[in-house]
Amino acid sequence: MNHKTMMSHGVGTAACLLIAMVLAGCNAPPQATVEPVPVEQAPPAAIGGSRDAHNCLTSAGYSWCERTAKCERSWELASERGFENSAEEYQAWCETKDVEGDTDALPSSGQGG
Repeated sequence: MNHKTMMSHGVGTAACLLIAMVLAGCNAPPQATVEPVPVEQAPPAAIGGSRDAHNCLTSAGYSWCERTAKCERSWELASERGFENSAEEYQAWCETKDVEGDTDALPSSGQGG
């Protein structure tokens, strides 16, 4: 047998083996399919919907003011009541207890936040 005959014989054998393997795979029993299981997910939190312990909408700038007993926006309250718009002034004003006859402590209409 010469070299050329050996090469053609080897290629033919390899091709036959490849075809046999492919055909053998066709006769294999089908594999069971696995259905995806739905995963329970919590609904996404509303963007900007964070609230504090008093249910004030903090993402909209509201915070609890003890003096008015409602959710307030510091800059709005500072403008209405005439104090400096700062966290310290807001806290000091809101923590001050009502003095009898103090009309500044009366809550404005509506519940903010």
